[in-house]
Amino acid sequence: GDAGAVVSNDEALLEKVRALGNYGSDYKYHHIYKGNNSRLDELQAAFLAAKLPHLERMNAERRRIAGMYLQGIRNPEIILPYVMEDVVPVWHIFGIRCDRRAELEKFLNDAGIGTNKHYPIPMHLQPCYQGLGFRQGDFPIAEEISATQLSLPMYYGMTEEQIQYVIGKVNEFR
Repeated sequence: GDAGAVVSNDEALLEKVRALGNYGSDYKYHHIYKGNNSRLDELQAAFLAAKLPHLERMNAERRRIAGMYLQGIRNPEIILPYVMEDVVPVWHIFGIRCDRRAELEKFLNDAGIGTNKHYPIPMHLQPCYQGLGFRQGDFPIAEEISATQLSLPMYYGMTEEQIQYVIGKVNEFR
């Protein structure tokens, strides 16, 4: 389901996030931001409450899978994600890049490996931002990433066999 959380030790940021999720209001009928209603319904809240105690274990598992991908994928056609020192990603996706994305996607899909193209349209070219006047070519790095990114399977519960199969197939791609 849809749910989310913001965790911070920055009280000003937390106050802003709370207001944005409550119609932009910092207190009743006082709107300081353009916001929306982002409250959870009871069912989604129950799912979140049940899953939250397992979050660190699930995130650790995603980090382990990502580590296996980072160590195991050795294909010169693939650009792996870069992780800066002192950063501990959660890996909600594992996005790689390939100049021949469509061919790689077909190759992996034909091998039974599901993929996804996250964010296939750069933000500045989205219809909702058309009024800002940005055009193709204004943000070439964002456009390149958008055109080459492909997400590999990344989920809690992947087996060693599944992970190794994905790694092997990605390495086979030529």
